Amino acid sequence: MKRGFLTTDKAKRKLTADTDVRKDNDLKGKGKGKAKAEETPADNIKPYPSLLDLHSVPPSIKSLMNYPKAKNRFTFRHWPRDPNGKPIVPSDIHGKEAGNGLNLWGATLYDFYFVRRIPSSVHGLTISTGSKLTKVMEAFGELEHAQNEIAWAAREADPKEVPAWDPAQAIVAHERHVHAGSGDIYSMKKKRTVPSDKSVVAPVEMKREPASKDRTNKPSGKPADTMGKVMPRLPSEIAVESPFHPSHYPYPWPLVPFEGTCSPFPLQRGIPIHLLPKKLYVHDPWKLVHVNSRTLSLDPSWVEFWISKDDHIHTYTLCLPPESQKMAEDAEKAAVAAEEEALKIPETVFISPQETEGPTEQPAIRAFLPKRPRKPTQVPEAHLFLSPKGRLGEGNHSIVYEAELELPRDLFCESTYCKSCLDEQIEVEVDRLKESGEWEERLNKAAKAYQGPREHDAVSADIPTSSSVQLPPRNVGFVKVRLEHVPTETVDMVAVTAPGETPPADAPSELFARVSDSVVNRYVEYQGPVTPIHPNIQWQSPSLPDTLCKHQAETMKPVPRTARFRVAAKLSLPGDPHLEHEASNYLKFPAHFFQHWTGYNVIPPLHDPTPVGALVPQFFGHYTPDSDGKRSNTYRSPILLIEHCGTPISADKLSIDERHECAALLFRFHTEGWLHASFAERNILMQKQHPTCSPLEEKEECDFPHRHRRYSFRLIDFGRSVEYEDTSNMRAREEHFGKELFGIL
Repeated sequence: MKRGFLTTDKAKRKLTADTDVRKDNDLKGKGKGKAKAEETPADNIKPYPSLLDLHSVPPSIKSLMNYPKAKNRFTFRHWPRDPNGKPIVPSDIHGKEAGNGLNLWGATLYDFYFVRRIPSSVHGLTISTGSKLTKVMEAFGELEHAQNEIAWAAREADPKEVPAWDPAQAIVAHERHVHAGSGDIYSMKKKRTVPSDKSVVAPVEMKREPASKDRTNKPSGKPADTMGKVMPRLPSEIAVESPFHPSHYPYPWPLVPFEGTCSPFPLQRGIPIHLLPKKLYVHDPWKLVHVNSRTLSLDPSWVEFWISKDDHIHTYTLCLPPESQKMAEDAEKAAVAAEEEALKIPETVFISPQETEGPTEQPAIRAFLPKRPRKPTQVPEAHLFLSPKGRLGEGNHSIVYEAELELPRDLFCESTYCKSCLDEQIEVEVDRLKESGEWEERLNKAAKAYQGPREHDAVSADIPTSSSVQLPPRNVGFVKVRLEHVPTETVDMVAVTAPGETPPADAPSELFARVSDSVVNRYVEYQGPVTPIHPNIQWQSPSLPDTLCKHQAETMKPVPRTARFRVAAKLSLPGDPHLEHEASNYLKFPAHFFQHWTGYNVIPPLHDPTPVGALVPQFFGHYTPDSDGKRSNTYRSPILLIEHCGTPISADKLSIDERHECAALLFRFHTEGWLHASFAERNILMQKQHPTCSPLEEKEECDFPHRHRRYSFRLIDFGRSVEYEDTSNMRAREEHFGKELFGIL
């Protein structure tokens, strides 16, 4: 490990060349000729954090190893070995692993290595990771030849699950969009103006416009002609206490589904099995759940507006196999017990008497908050809206629609307290204690018991004291400020010597830098008495306007007690059993199939690292129609609700890294003991926005690994998938097809 390398001219020139960092304003041209790059003096080059991208191979390495510029992920480092070292043989030694348990995991591309199993042999080169090789070399006692690599491995970040974008943030973002005025024209409520210039919401009208007699599916009229005329129908059994009751929708909610620019965000985070809605009310004006020749022939681009049709509501019930049902019941009981225990522990806010270091004349305050609202431990109902406009695709056994799923808002959004109210109430309570004399008694008692540093102890010894300096009459506590610095580091790298060749063990070393901004963490520690205060405040939510204080009412506008998300709704053709089998498979899949993790895996037969993202869409429930005597002879499809993960891929339009990432989905599926049995190009979906990144952020603001990823990918359609125990040729045939499809042969 060489320190101080970043300050040399050689390092600055090397970093600039290898990372190809150049801003647009560095290129200046005259007239119509080509722009010429101005040379920047080495002394003016600053070590920005982006100079070395740990998730992309430097251009010079790509050139030396004869890789195309578009190839960003491959193994390029070499682990030096003692020529007389022991051979590496299969063992139980494991390095760091993500949730899938695969033993070749690295946090960055710089954590994968070529290594010689037999040091004295030029053959037997294999791929491993720094964390695993460090343990192997520790077992061998071979630590001198790879000191830099071992030092790098010691600083490698641990694998961590990265949750998908928070649904609560999606809800708030959508509500702000609606309040900005974009939802007014698509409201299902009338809004009229009275002489006092105060806008009011007209009573709900349940009268429907007659259905259009035009059978060409061509929309008639304009959205503005029909908006605000009707509210969606509700099942008769929905009580006023339900968050879906019309009285809980402030203007301009509810919005017309599938219309306007206020489309809800996709739901990309999983829902625990005990929180899956028990009842699903399906709003289906086009009667799509019947899945017949009429519904299959509807043209999504020529359908009538939602409110020009009569709303047909179907009642569905969550369908779980017996073992999953018991799992859900046990999870619900555990959630109820955990919530009861959590509510027994009061939530508190600690307030330090000061932020600067030194003795304090006032004690710290611990404010005890009132008991928070209970978190939901079950979801009795949800509503699903279907339209031909959302048609995503059709297969041999099913048809898939993009649907809008409406769920209780408090399933994702928690109530909060107002900090301004807290400060005001603390001040009121302190004034009350001072008037009663109790505050003075507490201070005197604390001052007598105080044994910490005094004011004169905090004065530096080389500063002369003066008689004019007045010491505080009493000290009751002491605040200490601690700063923690995270320094910039450099590391040795082994460079390749010839294009297309892996670096030999005795190759000359070349320095690359791992650059990072110096980070300073500030910690404030308090020593002394703490005074308890019980402020008179309440928990607040914009979905409960009566709970909003004067401070929050100025910035928060009322919102409904529900929130909509985009999901995929899969319906089956009459008499087809694949949908039920697919739902059963989703419940059998291991948890890591649905999880996003940091870092990369090398998954045989691939040799290059691929990101560790979710393998399959999130599962939101399998629902079957309730029996209805009036419709006993009419088919109504069961509904499988899953995450909407984009559109099918076209393999020939993907980059080589993207093709490897798609192939890794299949190989990971096999590694866990599953056969897809219907693997095809159409059964891999891609989407531009990575599920862990907010669509409101710029791409540069996302985590580093996702900046080089145009798409994220997911494997779908498990109606024929099965678990297997033997290594029959079915897996080999499926892998061979995958290799052919993605050009890995």
